[in-house]
Amino acid sequence: MHRVLQRMGHCYLRGVQQNYLAESLANVAYRAQYLAAKLKNRDADNNPIVPEVYLDESYCNQRHVSARSWLDSTRSHLKDTDNGYHGNFNAARFEDWFRKLCTTLSNTHGSCVIHLDGAKYHKRLLNPQPTTAWPKSKIQEWLGSIFTLIFICNLVIAKAHCEPAHYACVAIAF
Repeated sequence: MHRVLQRMGHCYLRGVQQNYLAESLANVAYRAQYLAAKLKNRDADNNPIVPEVYLDESYCNQRHVSARSWLDSTRSHLKDTDNGYHGNFNAARFEDWFRKLCTTLSNTHGSCVIHLDGAKYHKRLLNPQPTTAWPKSKIQEWLGSIFTLIFICNLVIAKAHCEPAHYACVAIAF
């Protein structure tokens, strides 16, 4: 079988190795904390107290093959795109789908714990902070809005601590 597969252009190779940083002290500590939190959500029979929903693909093996497998060496691998894992998926589509999912879960199971991975479309900021990639005009606009808010807040605080007005004519009259 080995020779037949080789003649067909397949080769037996090892999959991509895991990153050595996966076992760093910070990751080990985070994993321990995560597992402790997961165990708190278990009853005596080891069933979840609050239902848990996972929205990631971490259980899938990279390229969906086992660690060692027969692969066609004549085919080139698909190149990674800059658009993320799902290419045609974006934050707006995800948020629409997620809103429906949350409604369904709430109606069906009550409150749930939802686990998300770090996909770009999971992390759209509602209050983006300036970065070095921002143009100067956009940073100045952001600073202007922040300083306006700070000024308004300070003005409210100042008005709350102001003494009532004392007029000269009132002082003269007494």
